[in-house]
Amino acid sequence: MANTAIGAAGEDARTITFMSKEHKEFYLEYLPKCRWKDVYHEALVYCLGIDRDTRKHINRIYDFKNGSVKPECLQEGWQTSGSGETMD
Repeated sequence: MANTAIGAAGEDARTITFMSKEHKEFYLEYLPKCRWKDVYHEALVYCLGIDRDTRKHINRIYDFKNGSVKPECLQEGWQTSGSGETMD
């Protein structure tokens, strides 16, 4: 059976656009530390690496050993009024 998906001929060409050199360095450093190697963790590390504050506090946000987010970080003093907002 022929594969009819566009670009599905075995090519996995993805380009990642980073906001800065620091963002890229963060991504390359922390992605291998994730317990699971999947697209969800790639996205998580990418998103957490965009902002300088989340890069700085990554170990307060995510537990790499257990593979879980630490929701209590939302109440910490380093949060700004904008970064600490949650959706109701």
